[in-house]
Amino acid sequence: LEEPERKDKNPTMPTTSASFAAYVLDPIVIPLLGGPSVHTDSPHAYFTTCLTVLLIPATLLFLQQTVLCHVLPKKEMTAAERLVSQQIKPPTISTFQVLYLPVFWLLRTAFWMSGPYFVPVYASKVLLAEGRMSIDGIFQAGFASAAILLPAVASTVSASYTDEKSGTIAAAVFYALGAASTQVSNLPLLLVGRGCGNIGTGLLGIMPEAWVSSEIQKTGADPYGRWLSSIFATAFAFDSIVAIIAGQVAAVAAERLGGPEGPFLVSPLFLAIAVVIIGLFWTDTDVPTDKDGGDKQADNSLSLQDAAKVFSSDKKVLLLGLVQCSFEAATYLFVLNQAQAIEGAVSAYFALDSGVPSGLVFACFMTATLLGSCIYGHLSELRYRLEGILSAAIIISAVALGAVGSLCSRESNLVGLSASFFLFEVMAGIAKPSLSCLRSKYLPIKERSILMTAFSTVFNLLVFVISLSNHLIGDAGVWWAASALLVFAFFGLLQLRRIARQEAIENAPRTWRRVRAKLESIARVMQIRRLVQGIAKQAEVEGVE
Repeated sequence: LEEPERKDKNPTMPTTSASFAAYVLDPIVIPLLGGPSVHTDSPHAYFTTCLTVLLIPATLLFLQQTVLCHVLPKKEMTAAERLVSQQIKPPTISTFQVLYLPVFWLLRTAFWMSGPYFVPVYASKVLLAEGRMSIDGIFQAGFASAAILLPAVASTVSASYTDEKSGTIAAAVFYALGAASTQVSNLPLLLVGRGCGNIGTGLLGIMPEAWVSSEIQKTGADPYGRWLSSIFATAFAFDSIVAIIAGQVAAVAAERLGGPEGPFLVSPLFLAIAVVIIGLFWTDTDVPTDKDGGDKQADNSLSLQDAAKVFSSDKKVLLLGLVQCSFEAATYLFVLNQAQAIEGAVSAYFALDSGVPSGLVFACFMTATLLGSCIYGHLSELRYRLEGILSAAIIISAVALGAVGSLCSRESNLVGLSASFFLFEVMAGIAKPSLSCLRSKYLPIKERSILMTAFSTVFNLLVFVISLSNHLIGDAGVWWAASALLVFAFFGLLQLRRIARQEAIENAPRTWRRVRAKLESIARVMQIRRLVQGIAKQAEVEGVE
């Protein structure tokens, strides 16, 4: 016998666990979005709900760190916290921050504008539709070009790795050439342009950071890296907001300028503005001269052999390079394969003809990255060690991508897949500024550019090899490979922490002697100041000028 239908059953209650979150969040979502009730009966509604769930904590943390900390009453601080809070940022640090951050965000705007349209712009080419070349082949050619040519190009454009200002300008030029090549349908030009774009992307990740780190360390005003860590945290926190705005600008450009080629027409404008700022305001790298005034640039030139010498002499640099290469390779594998995974999950979860709202998905990813950057800023304020923060972020990222590999072969896996992707983006928001601060901590100033170029070369090679093996290991195998890279990075970071802790213990007596000498000099200065103040008061009493 069938059970009779209950008349007192609440018709508004959700019937599936997937729609329960939207049912609970309706009272919050409706006032925020100003629209109808949000349910998960379509891809657009589902990712709108996901965006809201991510946006609430990200917004609260962001406001707490940027606005509310100056408005709300401060709690009672300890003596150590009071001493840190009384430190005033040196004017030189503020100057370099003002010069670096706008350029960084302009360059990232150009990068984020083209990001969501890489696959559509190449898919629109007739020669690819005819089967003469696959989109994967275009991307593989770009990664191979960067792995082979990046060291030589970086050495040439940056005066043998001694002029990061010129290297940053060259990075913008190469990236603009890559964007311009998307306007043609000639296969050789597309391949050359993709190579230029990947080389430009590599230089953009090397030269600006190397410039600001080197210039700040030259001043000696930030010996412990506190202000540099704050600069990187600010850069990556607002980078997510920049990405969301760039995505909206790219959508307008695609709508009004002829499809997916539109964003590639607009992005060079932001690169041009950044180049103007660099040319007018950035300082040139000092090139030593001999006694006769001659240029010693030839003696200061660097090559990959110098990077190999640093790797062999300092295990911390080698381990940090392995950690960065593994993490960056896993991140690029995520970028290249997430769209296909989400498209398959959406088709299985809703209907075969359901489209993926790429703009909403991109906004969800960037909001998750913003949440991670805000978490990093909070942890750094609490004085957690960078190695510990990065270790937790990397191992959680490995678990997230491993979960994606397990979910790829299952149907109706959209909820678990999207949750794993969002978790990975949150951890990426924590890991990126952590890696930047560790590079400023461990990489020597002189060899910084060549070392970062070597890191970029290796990770391009890793992405090329794994993507080339896609037809052998399958989609799930790519995700497992990315997870394995992150596990490898985690163990490398543990080894880095062990070596750094051992060196700190060995150098403790020397460090204490240095601190004691510093305290003694401060005491002498304070004693002289009190003596001068006493003389001034005595002179004032006696009426002597």
